[in-house]
This record gives sequence, C-alpha cells and structure tokens, in this order.
Amino acid sequence: MDVLHDIHKEKTAMKKLLKKTLLVAILLAAALILLSGCGKTSIPTNTSTSTIPSQTSAETKNANYTYGNTPGNILNQGLVALQGDWIYYSNVNNNYILSKIRTDGTGKVNINSDGAQYINVVSDWLYYSNRSDNLSLYKIHTDGTGKTKLNSDHSIYTNVVNDWIYYRNGTDNGYIYKIRTDGTQRTNLGSVFCDYLAVAGNWIYYGSLGSGISKINIDGSSKENVTDYRVGGFNIIDDWIYFSNESDHSILYKIRTDGTNKTKLNSDVLTCNINVAGDWLYCADESGMFNIYKIRKDGTERASFNISGVHINVAGNWIFYDDGTGKFYKIRTDGTDKQLVK
Repeated sequence: MDVLHDIHKEKTAMKKLLKKTLLVAILLAAALILLSGCGKTSIPTNTSTSTIPSQTSAETKNANYTYGNTPGNILNQGLVALQGDWIYYSNVNNNYILSKIRTDGTGKVNINSDGAQYINVVSDWLYYSNRSDNLSLYKIHTDGTGKTKLNSDHSIYTNVVNDWIYYRNGTDNGYIYKIRTDGTQRTNLGSVFCDYLAVAGNWIYYGSLGSGISKINIDGSSKENVTDYRVGGFNIIDDWIYFSNESDHSILYKIRTDGTNKTKLNSDVLTCNINVAGDWLYCADESGMFNIYKIRKDGTERASFNISGVHINVAGNWIFYDDGTGKFYKIRTDGTDKQLVK
C-alpha cells in the first residue's frame, strides 16, 4: 500500500483510539445522568448532475445511469446497500461477512464467508471489495452463486455505475482506476491520486487529505477543481456537495458541483461521516464525542440521536453505524428502535 495511504491508516487508528477514550467518557457521563434522574431527549420527528442518486436504494436508476449504491454509503465504507425489500450488508459484528436481510428484519442469510466492504448491488449481482483478499474486487450473485474475482488491486471507494466500476487503486499509488463489471478493460484514469472518491453522472469527484475537491470526467478527461477549501470529508447529491470545511474548523458547508454558492450550514466543529438521504444530512459531530445527528439540507432542524458512532450508512428507514468499538448497530431515522446488527 502506498505511503500516503499508510499515513491515512495511522491517522484513522489514532482517531479510533480517541473514539474509545471518548466513549469511556460517554459511559461515565451517562452514569451520572442516570444517578441524577435525568432522561434522554427524544429526537424530533434540476441540473446536469440531476443523475446523482437521491435515494438510499442500490441500483438507483434514471434515463442514463444505474448505480450500485449511493455516494454517501460508499464514502462511509459501503457497509450497506439497499435493493427492493433486501438490505445487503457487511456484518461488522461477524468478521464483515457479506450478508442480506429483508427490510422487515426477516430472512437473514450469510451470502458467503468473505469480509466485504464497498458493497454495490445491480440486478442480481453484488460487487464488493474483499477484505479476505487484500480488498480485491469480487462479484457474486445475490443468491451466493457465481463468485468471481475481478482484479488483484487494493480497491476501495468502489462505485459501480452502469457497466463500469470506479475505485481508488492502493496497489498503484492511490490512483483512480476503472474496470468493466466483467473484469475487462482495467484502466488508469490519467494517474490522478486521491484518498476518496464518489461518482455522480459523468464525473468522478475526489479529494485528498488536507486538500480541496476536484472532479474528472469518467473517461479520464477534463480535470477541474471544484473548491480549494481543505475538505475533511464530503458527500454529493443532486447538484450539491456537502462537506466538512477544514479551512473553518471542519464545520459543515455545502457548495454547488460547479464550485459556486458556498453556504455554511451549522456551527458544529469537526463534522465527519456525512451521509445524505431524502431531505436530511446525517453526520457525526467530533467535538461532541462523535454524536450522530441529523440536519436538513438547508441547515435547519438539527436533532441529535444521543448515540455515538462513525461510518454512517443509510438504507431505507434505517441508519447503520459503528459505535467506535467495532460493534455495528442500526437505528431508525426517527431515532427509535436501536438494535445490534446480527
């Protein structure tokens, strides 16, 4: 793996250590609250880029594009993908095993024993980066048959769009690559380095640690800068990019995909793990011990879930998240019915 990505891993490890320390503080604070008799506050209940998925359903379709997952889920490790009545997920609580369950909680099946991340589902095919094989790309039928290895690259932030898979290739300096869903035509898109990426319409949006957001056409042409603001994390939906602005204490901002109309959405410091579903943004507030909250896309109606977590994935009416200790939970988008994922 390239040196910059190793640094990224070290920073991630340090953040995880910080999270564990913060979680201990949370538990102590919770104990004090219980002793004092306090209870928890319940949570209140058009352009060229209009092809970007606006629903948390895998295989999101429109006239031009079919997506295997949403940018928000992929940018949060792609642990969950929704298609129809089924949720396909990486069972973090069981070695990331690739699994599926109906949206009503019935019919759980382990698809195979591979550790899976960056899950995409299109028709009856699942695409995933295989933790059991250095995050190489694989595909398998949703019934568990036809498992096929597509490459030998360290493949992360994998986006399946139409007949192509776009990904960061850690085996080759963190450059952006694409490969067909049948494993052919593996292509380096101009030796463009990134730490993370998302595909929307004809564009790949990408960023690096401590830098701004850029975009490049899916054919490798027309590289452009969207913003020079240092970005800690981002998400994209419709013609807006929602991002953590490291140039302003990592506060939540949005900007149009053409780089105009930069707008500050709130004053939370160190916002991370941004996901978007419907009219809502789901985020973690690092200054508040990674508390998960939701806020409308216009910056109004902020509401806390009173839980701490990272890697926020959304599927239908459910939010899936890692609590920072390696345990994987889900909670409804209205803040009720928290459950350990099994």
